[in-house]
Amino acid sequence: VDTSNLTIAEQVSRIENEVRAEIEHLRGIRVMEGEDNPFARMRPYYRASRALVRAFFGGAFGLEVRGAEHLRFRENYIFACNHISYADPPAVGCALDREVWFLAKKELFRNRAFARLIDAYHAIPVDRDEIERRTMKRIFSVLGDGGSLLMFPEGTRSRTGELRPLKPGLGYVA
Repeated sequence: VDTSNLTIAEQVSRIENEVRAEIEHLRGIRVMEGEDNPFARMRPYYRASRALVRAFFGGAFGLEVRGAEHLRFRENYIFACNHISYADPPAVGCALDREVWFLAKKELFRNRAFARLIDAYHAIPVDRDEIERRTMKRIFSVLGDGGSLLMFPEGTRSRTGELRPLKPGLGYVA
């Protein structure tokens, strides 16, 4: 909010108005409990796989999903997570209430069978060293069509759990 030419009272008033407008916007897109959210629809195979993966991660690793009520809006999201394991995309994907597209390094698409599998679960191949026009068009198409996107801003797994330097892709997409 640009308040550079306003008095203190005008600044407070401007910010209050912005906050009130945002609250009204959120009320308008809020999905109430039991109401259908078109952004959270899932194909049957995706829903079944999600339930199996969630049960596995819950039983094997104690995965708990908290705060899902904060995603009850008629809109898409960009989810950004640290990347420690190859299991991160399915672990995060099963915790979300919607189908999610995710970026996967292009090398994972070399094996045709695996490429088919991850493509069915919405993997978008990405070159981690350069921005490809085709990839960016696909990302913006997914977001423009109401899809949600999962990105790992570090661009590669961190074997130590320490946060690695972030790649610029997330900021550009956002």
